[in-house]
Amino acid sequence: MALKGRTVWIITASAVAALAALVWILGYTEVGSDPAYIYVAQRSLGGAETLMPGSTTWLFPLVDSLVPVPAGLHELSCFAPVKTSDGGLEVEVRLELDLDPAGAEQVVDEWGADWSGGLIRELLDSAVGERAFDGTNAELYTVRRGELLTVIEPGIRDWLTERAPDLRVGRIALPSARFTAAPQDEADFFQPVKVILLGMDALDDDLLNDLIDMGELPNFARMRDEGYLGTLQSEAPYFSPMIWTTFATGKPADEHGITAFTRTNPETGRLEPLSAMDRKVSAFWEFLGGRGLSSIVVNWYYSWPTGEIKGFNLTNYAWEPKFGKGFSGIPHYDELPGKDWPEGITEKVNEAIADRPYISEDDYALAGVLPDIPAATADGTALEGGPPLPHYLERDVLAANACFWLMDHEDWNIAAVYEEFPDVLCHLIWPAHAYRWEELTGEPANLPPIPPFRRELAEEAGDTIIEAYRFEDKLLGLAMDRWGDEAVIVVVSDHGFDTIYPPRTILIGDDQLQTMMYWHDPTGVFGLWGRHVRQGVSGEITIYDFLPTVLALLGVPAAQDMPGRVVEEAIEPEFLERMKAGPLAERPETYDPGEREVDRDIVNIMGEAELERLRALGYLQ
Repeated sequence: MALKGRTVWIITASAVAALAALVWILGYTEVGSDPAYIYVAQRSLGGAETLMPGSTTWLFPLVDSLVPVPAGLHELSCFAPVKTSDGGLEVEVRLELDLDPAGAEQVVDEWGADWSGGLIRELLDSAVGERAFDGTNAELYTVRRGELLTVIEPGIRDWLTERAPDLRVGRIALPSARFTAAPQDEADFFQPVKVILLGMDALDDDLLNDLIDMGELPNFARMRDEGYLGTLQSEAPYFSPMIWTTFATGKPADEHGITAFTRTNPETGRLEPLSAMDRKVSAFWEFLGGRGLSSIVVNWYYSWPTGEIKGFNLTNYAWEPKFGKGFSGIPHYDELPGKDWPEGITEKVNEAIADRPYISEDDYALAGVLPDIPAATADGTALEGGPPLPHYLERDVLAANACFWLMDHEDWNIAAVYEEFPDVLCHLIWPAHAYRWEELTGEPANLPPIPPFRRELAEEAGDTIIEAYRFEDKLLGLAMDRWGDEAVIVVVSDHGFDTIYPPRTILIGDDQLQTMMYWHDPTGVFGLWGRHVRQGVSGEITIYDFLPTVLALLGVPAAQDMPGRVVEEAIEPEFLERMKAGPLAERPETYDPGEREVDRDIVNIMGEAELERLRALGYLQ
């Protein structure tokens, strides 16, 4: 009996020992090798422990656990209730956390595996709470969130420092607001919306709709089906600086002052490119600040030099241009004043988007062939000195990423970015596109045959313009998916592009007449999509109707000296009636009560480079 009991005991002890050994062996865990993650061991006895990727640690399987935390920047957000004088609403609180191993260990130790959710919930209860705001719903919804931010931001930072001292806290913002219930006097209440402007040079109305019908542009198809997609009737001579400045000011060229590409300096007799110094009236990003609205403007045509504005302006010289083949750079570019506002913001944004772009050059499927495509004229001969096509794509990608990053991290009411790449492609390789389109659709190219020795170029370059439209479609889709719930997205182009048959003599530049077989077309694109936009509507507008419509969505009336109209047929009737009864009831005479102040001492060191670019595109001889 004793022997039997001893045997049982030995068997039991052996089994326990074997189980313990198995637990010990299995408890050794290989930590993931991905350097993008920080690994934190949550232990039942004692605090958390950070582990290096690729290391081995012992975790007791029944008690301990391993929590992978993405390293680097995290964006957390929540909606906090705010009481106002006429009710209340919820304001989004968004904060940026940059996690290193010490910070990751603290957040996991403090809030567990679901650290981000736990942190946000406790932050909402403890550091933000339900605040009282000395103002109305409309004021907080539109122009006064910055005041609320100055009140609550110090408390948020102090709370985070107390709870997790090693946590690196970046920007804190209040990017949006929402109503929790219908506002008082709902029938009379007008809620402005945010506006996103996507400027796409030379987007042609006919080509765009043909590609939509062919199933190539799913996001423009959404705009056509779910919003307003119409034709913009441009104005001869269809010069980009004139039209984009009309878009920005609402004024005709003879009033805003940008009537051409260049001017002759009366003192030196030398030819100089025009710039914002030659603009006589205010652009929207300048006068909206006086109404408390914040703008983000990126790469807008002839926006250099910029002064101080409410918001951000990364001008058309924010990134150093590389205009000609073999271009070696611009002397003293770093010393050029007025490239951006606030000064130096471009460099900061470049660093932020370097590893986390919203869109990249790889999203343009033919990026790899661009360096090998020399610009070609209609007869197939090379156009010497043309701009390098990859640079224009690169600059548009930088501009889009910069705009989107600022929208994600700053307060704004209107955000605008200008994309030039489609226009440059049309100028330099239209014949290749025309023959490719003939293959696809049967529409005659109406151009001289490309010589045999240039046919390979035509094959390589034939889809580049179509692919540019696909790229712009992706850009539109990003904006729709990310900001579609809070903003109206506006797409506009200054003109189209097409073959001219039979060829005719037209004005293509400053006092430059030339017989052309392809050039700017008078029909551009104007589209609206998002909140309060009527669905499935199309129509026709002029270049002067663009800005009054954008201003109306922001709750700002067009000045009486702006000749355009609000495109009412594109807007939901109920929203339109509130708009008319509210902020649009009275129009000011002008947003330019006096002569616009310009720093005439700024020297445009970009002059020769800009002239070279204009010659390469055919605008100057």
